[in-house]
Amino acid sequence: MMWMRWVLLISMSSIASGCVTATGDFCDTARPLRPSMQDNVTVDTMAQIVAHNRFGAKHCGWTP
Repeated sequence: MMWMRWVLLISMSSIASGCVTATGDFCDTARPLRPSMQDNVTVDTMAQIVAHNRFGAKHCGWTP
């Protein structure tokens, strides 16, 4: 019966650890957004892209 508890404990640990994701700060995980000429980008989307890239340039040292 003791082995059954160990199997259950190990199984639950394996399942729970599968839900963990690796994280990092913005500069580790984000990249500049560069839409291509074929992308149909709305004015609002372009404003979000510009804001994202400006933030990255200021805080992460991204260059155009």
